[in-house]
Amino acid sequence: MKFALVYICVSLGRRSMEYAQRFATTYRRFPADWEHELVVVFNGGPARRELRNVFEPVPHGHHERPNTGWDIGAYQDVASRIDPDLMLCFGEATYFHRRGWLARYAQAFKIHGPGMYGAYSSYLVSPHLNTTSFACSPALIRQYPVRCKDRRDRYEFEHGSASLWRRVATQGFAAKLVTWDGERDMPEWRTPPNILWRGDQSNCLTWCQHTDRYNEVNQETRERWADGADGKAVIQNPRFTVLA
Repeated sequence: MKFALVYICVSLGRRSMEYAQRFATTYRRFPADWEHELVVVFNGGPARRELRNVFEPVPHGHHERPNTGWDIGAYQDVASRIDPDLMLCFGEATYFHRRGWLARYAQAFKIHGPGMYGAYSSYLVSPHLNTTSFACSPALIRQYPVRCKDRRDRYEFEHGSASLWRRVATQGFAAKLVTWDGERDMPEWRTPPNILWRGDQSNCLTWCQHTDRYNEVNQETRERWADGADGKAVIQNPRFTVLA
Protein backbone atom coordinates (compact mmCIF):
# COMPACT_ATOMS: atom_id res chain seq x y z
CA MET A 1 0.00 0.00 0.00
CA LYS A 2 1.21 3.47 -0.90
CA PHE A 3 0.41 6.34 1.46
CA ALA A 4 1.01 10.08 1.24
CA LEU A 5 0.73 12.73 3.95
CA VAL A 6 -0.24 16.21 2.76
CA TYR A 7 0.45 18.94 5.30
CA ILE A 8 -0.83 22.50 4.77
CA CYS A 9 1.45 25.38 5.71
CA VAL A 10 -0.07 28.83 5.15
CA SER A 11 2.79 30.87 3.69
CA LEU A 12 1.82 34.17 5.33
CA GLY A 13 -0.33 32.90 8.19
CA ARG A 14 -0.23 34.62 11.56
CA ARG A 15 0.92 31.47 13.36
CA SER A 16 2.47 29.59 10.44
CA MET A 17 5.96 29.35 11.93
CA GLU A 18 4.66 28.16 15.30
CA TYR A 19 2.41 25.53 13.72
CA ALA A 20 5.05 24.34 11.25
CA GLN A 21 7.67 23.95 13.97
CA ARG A 22 5.27 22.00 16.15
CA PHE A 23 4.28 19.73 13.28
CA ALA A 24 7.89 19.06 12.25
CA THR A 25 9.06 18.50 15.84
CA THR A 26 6.29 16.06 16.74
CA TYR A 27 6.55 14.35 13.32
CA ARG A 28 10.13 13.41 14.21
CA ARG A 29 9.41 12.65 17.87
CA PHE A 30 6.44 10.34 17.20
CA PRO A 31 7.22 8.15 14.17
CA ALA A 32 4.45 7.15 11.78
CA ASP A 33 5.56 3.49 11.82
CA TRP A 34 4.46 3.17 8.21
CA GLU A 35 6.23 4.13 5.00
CA HIS A 36 4.84 7.21 3.30
CA GLU A 37 5.59 10.29 1.23
CA LEU A 38 5.35 13.72 2.90
CA VAL A 39 4.12 16.63 0.79
CA VAL A 40 4.18 20.13 2.29
CA VAL A 41 1.79 22.53 0.59
CA PHE A 42 2.56 26.22 1.01
CA ASN A 43 -0.87 27.81 0.69
CA GLY A 44 -0.66 31.46 -0.29
CA GLY A 45 2.34 31.36 -2.57
CA PRO A 46 6.10 31.11 -2.04
CA ALA A 47 7.09 30.69 1.60
CA ARG A 48 9.87 32.71 3.21
CA ARG A 49 13.16 30.89 3.66
CA GLU A 50 12.91 30.46 7.44
CA LEU A 51 9.55 28.74 7.03
CA ARG A 52 10.84 26.39 4.35
CA ASN A 53 13.84 25.58 6.52
CA VAL A 54 11.58 24.14 9.23
CA PHE A 55 11.00 21.10 7.02
CA GLU A 56 14.60 20.55 5.96
CA PRO A 57 15.31 17.82 8.59
CA VAL A 58 12.69 15.52 7.08
CA PRO A 59 12.46 14.18 3.50
CA HIS A 60 9.55 15.82 1.73
CA GLY A 61 8.21 17.20 -1.49
CA HIS A 62 6.56 20.59 -1.65
CA HIS A 63 3.95 22.46 -3.65
CA GLU A 64 3.18 26.19 -3.74
CA ARG A 65 -0.27 27.50 -4.60
CA PRO A 66 -2.66 30.39 -3.86
CA ASN A 67 -4.84 30.02 -0.77
CA THR A 68 -7.91 29.45 -2.96
CA GLY A 69 -10.28 27.06 -1.26
CA TRP A 70 -8.13 27.09 1.85
CA ASP A 71 -6.99 23.62 2.96
CA ILE A 72 -9.65 21.78 0.95
CA GLY A 73 -8.60 23.51 -2.26
CA ALA A 74 -5.06 22.35 -1.58
CA TYR A 75 -6.14 18.74 -1.00
CA GLN A 76 -8.05 18.78 -4.26
CA ASP A 77 -5.00 20.15 -6.10
CA VAL A 78 -2.68 17.52 -4.66
CA ALA A 79 -5.17 14.70 -5.26
CA SER A 80 -5.09 15.63 -8.94
CA ARG A 81 -1.28 15.28 -8.98
CA ILE A 82 -0.57 12.12 -6.98
CA ASP A 83 -2.30 8.76 -6.67
CA PRO A 84 -1.45 6.86 -3.48
CA ASP A 85 -3.86 4.32 -2.04
CA LEU A 86 -4.57 6.67 0.86
CA MET A 87 -3.89 10.40 1.22
CA LEU A 88 -3.70 11.87 4.71
CA CYS A 89 -4.89 15.48 4.78
CA PHE A 90 -3.61 17.54 7.72
CA GLY A 91 -4.36 21.20 8.37
CA GLU A 92 -1.57 23.48 9.56
CA ALA A 93 -2.41 23.18 13.28
CA THR A 94 -2.23 19.35 13.25
CA TYR A 95 0.44 17.66 15.34
CA PHE A 96 1.27 14.30 16.95
CA HIS A 97 1.29 12.97 20.50
CA ARG A 98 1.88 9.23 20.09
CA ARG A 99 3.86 7.09 17.67
CA GLY A 100 2.18 4.77 15.19
CA TRP A 101 -0.51 7.18 14.00
CA LEU A 102 -0.11 6.20 10.35
CA ALA A 103 0.14 2.51 11.19
CA ARG A 104 -3.26 2.91 12.82
CA TYR A 105 -4.72 4.39 9.62
CA ALA A 106 -3.06 1.59 7.63
CA GLN A 107 -4.68 -1.01 9.86
CA ALA A 108 -8.11 0.53 9.31
CA PHE A 109 -7.52 0.77 5.56
CA LYS A 110 -6.47 -2.89 5.31
CA ILE A 111 -9.68 -3.94 7.06
CA HIS A 112 -12.20 -1.60 5.45
CA GLY A 113 -10.66 -0.60 2.13
CA PRO A 114 -11.02 2.70 0.21
CA GLY A 115 -13.02 5.45 1.87
CA MET A 116 -12.73 8.38 4.26
CA TYR A 117 -11.22 8.02 7.72
CA GLY A 118 -11.44 10.84 10.26
CA ALA A 119 -9.44 11.55 13.39
CA TYR A 120 -12.28 13.75 14.74
CA SER A 121 -16.05 13.71 14.52
CA SER A 122 -18.78 16.15 15.44
CA TYR A 123 -22.55 16.53 15.13
CA LEU A 124 -22.26 20.31 15.41
CA VAL A 125 -24.03 21.88 12.40
CA SER A 126 -24.57 18.34 11.08
CA PRO A 127 -22.88 14.96 11.60
CA HIS A 128 -19.47 14.98 9.95
CA LEU A 129 -15.88 13.85 10.04
CA ASN A 130 -13.79 16.96 10.58
CA THR A 131 -11.55 17.86 7.68
CA THR A 132 -8.91 19.34 9.97
CA SER A 133 -7.28 15.90 9.98
CA PHE A 134 -8.53 13.02 7.85
CA ALA A 135 -7.46 10.36 5.36
CA CYS A 136 -9.16 9.55 2.10
CA SER A 137 -8.64 7.67 -1.14
CA PRO A 138 -7.57 10.45 -3.55
CA ALA A 139 -9.88 9.11 -6.26
CA LEU A 140 -12.83 9.93 -4.00
CA ILE A 141 -11.52 13.46 -3.45
CA ARG A 142 -11.18 13.89 -7.21
CA GLN A 143 -14.81 12.84 -7.66
CA TYR A 144 -16.09 15.70 -5.52
CA PRO A 145 -18.07 17.82 -8.02
CA VAL A 146 -17.10 21.31 -6.83
CA ARG A 147 -13.65 22.85 -6.91
CA CYS A 148 -13.55 24.66 -3.58
CA LYS A 149 -12.81 28.35 -3.98
CA ASP A 150 -13.96 30.05 -0.78
CA ARG A 151 -15.09 29.62 2.83
CA ARG A 152 -18.60 28.52 1.86
CA ASP A 153 -17.29 25.79 -0.47
CA ARG A 154 -14.88 24.63 2.20
CA TYR A 155 -17.57 24.10 4.83
CA GLU A 156 -19.98 22.51 2.36
CA PHE A 157 -17.25 19.96 1.63
CA GLU A 158 -16.94 19.23 5.35
CA HIS A 159 -20.50 19.16 6.68
CA GLY A 160 -22.94 20.17 3.95
CA SER A 161 -25.83 18.09 2.66
CA ALA A 162 -23.57 16.70 -0.08
CA SER A 163 -20.33 16.70 1.93
CA LEU A 164 -17.44 14.41 1.08
CA TRP A 165 -18.20 11.87 3.79
CA ARG A 166 -21.84 11.60 2.68
CA ARG A 167 -20.83 11.05 -0.94
CA VAL A 168 -18.30 8.43 0.13
CA ALA A 169 -20.81 6.58 2.30
CA THR A 170 -23.54 6.75 -0.36
CA GLN A 171 -21.21 4.97 -2.78
CA GLY A 172 -20.75 2.15 -0.28
CA PHE A 173 -17.23 3.05 0.82
CA ALA A 174 -16.02 3.31 4.41
CA ALA A 175 -16.70 6.57 6.27
CA LYS A 176 -15.27 5.93 9.71
CA LEU A 177 -13.96 7.65 12.79
CA VAL A 178 -10.58 6.08 13.56
CA THR A 179 -9.27 6.20 17.12
CA TRP A 180 -6.52 4.32 18.89
CA ASP A 181 -9.06 1.78 20.13
CA GLY A 182 -11.15 1.12 17.03
CA GLU A 183 -13.15 2.32 14.02
CA ARG A 184 -16.74 3.52 14.20
CA ASP A 185 -19.47 4.23 11.69
CA MET A 186 -22.02 7.00 12.06
CA PRO A 187 -24.14 7.14 14.30
CA GLU A 188 -21.50 5.80 16.73
CA TRP A 189 -18.92 8.49 15.96
CA ARG A 190 -19.42 10.20 19.31
CA THR A 191 -19.49 7.06 21.49
CA PRO A 192 -15.77 6.35 22.20
CA PRO A 193 -14.06 7.78 25.29
CA ASN A 194 -11.46 10.57 25.13
CA ILE A 195 -12.24 11.75 21.61
CA LEU A 196 -12.51 15.34 20.39
CA TRP A 197 -13.97 17.51 23.18
CA ARG A 198 -14.30 14.61 25.60
CA GLY A 199 -12.09 13.55 28.51
CA ASP A 200 -8.37 14.00 27.90
CA GLN A 201 -8.78 13.56 24.08
CA SER A 202 -6.00 10.96 24.11
CA ASN A 203 -7.97 8.64 21.82
CA CYS A 204 -7.54 11.09 18.91
CA LEU A 205 -4.84 9.97 16.49
CA THR A 206 -3.66 13.58 16.15
CA TRP A 207 -4.21 16.82 18.01
CA CYS A 208 -4.89 20.29 16.61
CA GLN A 209 -6.18 23.78 17.46
CA HIS A 210 -9.58 22.37 18.47
CA THR A 211 -8.13 19.97 21.02
CA ASP A 212 -5.88 22.75 22.28
CA ARG A 213 -8.77 25.18 22.80
CA TYR A 214 -10.70 22.57 24.74
CA ASN A 215 -7.72 22.15 27.08
CA GLU A 216 -7.58 25.91 27.68
CA VAL A 217 -11.17 26.48 28.84
CA ASN A 218 -12.93 25.76 32.14
CA GLN A 219 -14.97 22.66 32.90
CA GLU A 220 -18.31 24.36 32.35
CA THR A 221 -17.27 25.44 28.87
CA ARG A 222 -15.89 21.98 28.10
CA GLU A 223 -19.21 20.41 28.96
CA ARG A 224 -21.03 22.90 26.76
CA TRP A 225 -18.73 22.21 23.84
CA ALA A 226 -19.05 18.46 24.34
CA ASP A 227 -22.83 18.77 24.24
CA GLY A 228 -22.52 20.72 20.98
CA ALA A 229 -20.25 18.11 19.41
CA ASP A 230 -22.64 15.37 20.57
CA GLY A 231 -25.56 17.16 18.92
CA LYS A 232 -27.23 17.95 22.24
CA ALA A 233 -26.81 21.73 22.13
CA VAL A 234 -25.99 24.61 19.80
CA ILE A 235 -22.85 26.56 20.57
CA GLN A 236 -23.67 30.23 20.17
CA ASN A 237 -20.13 31.62 20.05
CA PRO A 238 -19.53 32.10 16.30
CA ARG A 239 -15.86 31.21 16.75
CA PHE A 240 -16.83 27.64 17.58
CA THR A 241 -20.05 27.18 15.61
CA VAL A 242 -18.06 25.31 12.94
CA LEU A 243 -15.13 23.00 13.54
CA ALA A 244 -12.80 23.79 10.68
